[in-house]
Order: sequence, then structure tokens, then C-alpha cells
Amino acid sequence: MATIALTAQAPFKAAGSIFAFVGTAVAAVVAWNEKRNDLRVLSSLSDAQLDDIGLSRGDF
Repeated sequence: MATIALTAQAPFKAAGSIFAFVGTAVAAVVAWNEKRNDLRVLSSLSDAQLDDIGLSRGDF
């Protein structure tokens, strides 16, 4: 999983809040994209392959 760290020395407290909001939004998009990619890969596996790793189609 990717981690994004944003740090800034803002002269105003509001600017720091904006950076925190953007950082949170970027992290949410990255997490969503990783989950989407994981589901795509799992969907491409056969039932036998899913059984080998202890999953079934209903698990995801």
C-alpha cells in the first residue's frame, strides 16, 4: 500500500488545514485505486486458484 506524507510550514492555520484535506483526499483515492486493482486481479483468478489461497467468489 502506498503512503503519502504531506508536510508544509504554512503561515496561516487555514493553509495547513487545506494541505491536510488534500493529503487525506489523495490517500483516499490511492486506497480506492489499490482496492479496485486488487478486485480486478482476484476476479481474473479461477475458482481453483481462489480455493488455493482460501477465498471464494463470495468473499470479495
